[in-house]
Amino acid sequence: MDFFAHQDAARRSSRRLIWVMILAVVAVIALVNLAFLAVFQIGPFVDADLFGPEGPAPQHIGPVLAWVSLGTLVVIVGGGLLSWLGLSGGGRAVAESLGGRELHANLADADGRRLLNVVEEMALASGVPRPPVFVIKDEGLNAFAAGFRPSDAAIGVTSGLMKLPRDELQGVIAHEYSHILNGDMRLNMRLIAAVAGLMAVAGIGRMVIHAVLRGGARSSSRDKKGGGALPILLFGAALFAIGMAGWFIGRWIQAAFSRRREFLADASAVQFTRNPDGIAGALSRIASGGSGVTAEKAGDVAHLFFADAIASRIAGMFATHPPLAERIARIKGLPVERVAGGQGGQATPGVMGFAGGGMRATQVVELAGAMSP
Repeated sequence: MDFFAHQDAARRSSRRLIWVMILAVVAVIALVNLAFLAVFQIGPFVDADLFGPEGPAPQHIGPVLAWVSLGTLVVIVGGGLLSWLGLSGGGRAVAESLGGRELHANLADADGRRLLNVVEEMALASGVPRPPVFVIKDEGLNAFAAGFRPSDAAIGVTSGLMKLPRDELQGVIAHEYSHILNGDMRLNMRLIAAVAGLMAVAGIGRMVIHAVLRGGARSSSRDKKGGGALPILLFGAALFAIGMAGWFIGRWIQAAFSRRREFLADASAVQFTRNPDGIAGALSRIASGGSGVTAEKAGDVAHLFFADAIASRIAGMFATHPPLAERIARIKGLPVERVAGGQGGQATPGVMGFAGGGMRATQVVELAGAMSP
């Protein structure tokens, strides 16, 4: 299998995760229907006046479930759209929300001009139009690409990252160009919206629970009835549980997708620069120097960064970035244990980014295509 075939394999594995997310949405709708049916099975035994002595007539069940399915879909889509609208400002809005300052060649210092030159070189190598570049005043070694499409994309770089040797800076910028070229930003936004939509189901369940409890407290002093509230309360609890389960699965899919695309972007960076030592050296420096970003809203877009921007409270299956040691090992074709033990963690000397290295480039893409979430 050739270089590009390995990249295609990595993309196919990412597409499978998108289908898993779609199946998760379908499963949530099906579970809400089951919860609704359960309510009408229990209801007649609790409050025959409210639910009827035998529940809904069989001929009415199909249309009722169709409306329940439609209502659930509206909640999921509505929650997703609200999240989508909140992210619709494009890459420039994301960069500015992090305190980024746009870099202009006529006002840039030596480091800034070098960064703009590298961005221009990687634009030519990747075939992607050069996006605006923003500098975030932060000593953490990090960068990101944001936006829905190349036309509204932006690249952000911390002031600390600008001090890297030229070949390592090229590796990081090439990685970010891969995210733009491969549509990772748009796919990430869709996954964020889907997860928010699933969470909206839990929000509706919480509202039902609160409404029933408040209504029960008011009616308890007036009469002894109100048993019919129990099935509705159980339905609200079921909605909350289903929504939270959907959110849990959605977050896992989102994290697995992000990890796969990080590996693919590392591989594409090697393709664009023809120098695996550049990006491997940058990752090594981050392993020793740190990649934390102190901007207030960094946590909201942490998955967009080159490396972990905030201290992760959720590790393992919910991590949005692979371990640095594993990324370096895949690029260098070494066992992870050697890199983690310090054998592969030294920063590489500064070499011009378009140096040779085709054999290791093939290795890293092969590994990117064969990885597990």
